Amino acid sequence: MKIITKEDVKHIAFLSRLKLTEGELTKLEQQLENILGYMSKLKEVNTDNVKPISHAVLLLKDEIKVNNNYREDIVIETKLQKEILANAPEILNTFFKVEKVIE
Repeated sequence: MKIITKEDVKHIAFLSRLKLTEGELTKLEQQLENILGYMSKLKEVNTDNVKPISHAVLLLKDEIKVNNNYREDIVIETKLQKEILANAPEILNTFFKVEKVIE
């Protein structure tokens, strides 16, 4: 059974604002089908005795400490706003205007 169709790929391309040729659509359809097929195989793995983790780092007896390295949030003046907004299909005041995608 197919997990993804060419129509799905066209829809994703539309949402991503990508113009794809028929050849690219076919190639991406197959690539996404392979990725999603592999993900469905992972569902078969028994994870009943596996504890959830919050980091992708193996913690050995608390020898490794996981710390977030935050940088200072610095506000800078820029004159690029108009140039950046010029790339938007639609703008609202000084923001990108996008369709609602979550109900």
